[in-house]
Amino acid sequence: MAAGTCALPVLVVAQPAVAGDPVIRSINLRPAEPVVRPDNAVRLVIDVVARGVSGPEGVTVRVEPGAAPRPSAFPEPGTEPSPAQPPGTDPSLWSPGAAPPVPEVPVPSAGTPSGGARPSAGTTPVPGQETSASPTPVAEQETSGSPTPVAGRPGSPPARVGQDWETWRFLPEKRLNRWYPAGRWTITAIARSADGTVAVEHLEFWLKRETVLRGVEAVKEEGAVVVRGVLNRVDPQGYLDYAPFAGQPVDILHRREETDPWQRVSSTKTDSMGYFTRKVRDHRRGDWRVRFPGTPRFAPGLSRIIQIGKSDR
Repeated sequence: MAAGTCALPVLVVAQPAVAGDPVIRSINLRPAEPVVRPDNAVRLVIDVVARGVSGPEGVTVRVEPGAAPRPSAFPEPGTEPSPAQPPGTDPSLWSPGAAPPVPEVPVPSAGTPSGGARPSAGTTPVPGQETSASPTPVAEQETSGSPTPVAGRPGSPPARVGQDWETWRFLPEKRLNRWYPAGRWTITAIARSADGTVAVEHLEFWLKRETVLRGVEAVKEEGAVVVRGVLNRVDPQGYLDYAPFAGQPVDILHRREETDPWQRVSSTKTDSMGYFTRKVRDHRRGDWRVRFPGTPRFAPGLSRIIQIGKSDR
């Protein structure tokens, strides 16, 4: 999966609440599983659908590494949550992005520009500051500061805060790059009503670094096919763009015809330099490729297709 590609959204749906209380119906994240390369940074788009909230900061979000608290750790109804903030949090990371409450509207795709600069000296790259939305509506976030009419009907009045489901969009100014911790992250959305009642929902996602399969080839040898290549990953130390990924499983896939489904016919592990090789018998012709299944911190990888007896693709 290319870093920044908008995958199917991750969605968390809240349970029904007492009428009149603030309710968070869903948290939607794009891309659903952000993947970073050495030279890019991923821009998150966070949409929170809520109602029963009040004021320009009726919904706020926090984004930070780690798992969501267990249900027993949730705040009691009507109390203010106080999620722990890791030492060294960069206060500028999750500054306001966009948008005040507006009626729920279709969300366009968001691109991910490049830029993988390392944080400046003295900054510990662990986010966690609470973020509110700025006065820019979801549907017109780049051009207008006025509310979007209900259901988009010309001349209709703006949606009244707290009455209908409203979509709040957050675009964190700082983007996630290779210097932020890979693995599980949590979005915490907090909705507040006029009387101070709060509702809290969490959404977990996985920030991953890219992996690449290089030099993959499949050649006939002694009545079998030998498949070999190298698995690399974005260097977590930052000394190189990519470094060997040792001790990882890779699957050998085969199909006889283009219309056939891929079959896993063998597997092996990479050595200390990320190199792998496997001799496969009884499958001498057809298409071959290699798959790395991925880990919680590193994205899956898939090699090019190689044809035995035909030119490579």
